[in-house]
Amino acid sequence: RGTGRSRPLLDCPEVERATSAFLARVQSSRADALDLEAALRACHDRLLAEGQDLRAFTSAASAQDVRDVMRALGYSSWNVYGVSYGSRLALTVMRDAPDGVRSVVLDSTLPVGESLEASFGRNLERALRRLLADCAADERCAAAFPGLDAEVFDVVARLNATPLVVTAPGPDGGAPVTTAITGDRLLIGLRSALADVQLLPLVPLLVSRTASGDTSLLASAASGLAAGPIQAEGMHQSVVCAEDVPFLTPEVLARAADGVRPEIRAVADDFVVQQALDVCAFWGAGPAREIESSPVRSDLPTLILAGELDPITPPDWGREAAQSLSRSEVVELPGL
Repeated sequence: RGTGRSRPLLDCPEVERATSAFLARVQSSRADALDLEAALRACHDRLLAEGQDLRAFTSAASAQDVRDVMRALGYSSWNVYGVSYGSRLALTVMRDAPDGVRSVVLDSTLPVGESLEASFGRNLERALRRLLADCAADERCAAAFPGLDAEVFDVVARLNATPLVVTAPGPDGGAPVTTAITGDRLLIGLRSALADVQLLPLVPLLVSRTASGDTSLLASAASGLAAGPIQAEGMHQSVVCAEDVPFLTPEVLARAADGVRPEIRAVADDFVVQQALDVCAFWGAGPAREIESSPVRSDLPTLILAGELDPITPPDWGREAAQSLSRSEVVELPGL
């Protein structure tokens, strides 16, 4: 609902244009967030002018859609496979529309009651530290990249003080694209790299070369590191503002940020958490339901997959979801 080929499609090209524009400028994470907020407000106003009801786009509504679509296609039973946010939707199907569901796979689990926004910094730091520890424990990696732990945050500090500005040809030979990599943007980019099976192995090399003064690899990866995900942003905001942000009390935010390294916490607070709070203040999503802060309970057979180095949906979230799923099995995949 609101994504892919469905109609209406709640995408926000305003956000893509704003992202390309502010990434070409040297500015703070808070300024980046304010630019995105302005783009989201423009998208919000356009969607309302088109007659869209932004309260109608929730996981609960999509869960009913899943059942309706499968019945319309003539199936009497089916298996559900949900990845990342799709796992939140799958859990909602298990809770609200379980009739006909034979089994479930939750891949990179986002439990009902957890918040990507509040946990942004904690989950990024956990994955980054796990990667650094794995490298230090591996004889060849430790020999090739000694002192990697300190180098990461040295690079962040240096890029915040003196950003790297790169101009490269655009996609498919298009107009040149300028990208300014600050330390804060590098941290956000590392989150994307840790979630990408092709980029993940290059993170130690990228950090080490940049720390030594060789920025060629960082320059070649600049546009990919800095770019955000392409998604139906309007749908994303409607879900977040109905199901996550209403439960982000100061106490919840304080617990999520406790012990997070200051550099990461600053980015999380300025770029992620405050933006979510500000956008949801005007978005006009559906009313928050208390059930969206409670674990899903089910006896449906469920396989839960988790990647050891996942910086967005950590393995602990899969184990957390399993606690209230009586017929579940968790498999954590090392190094992924």
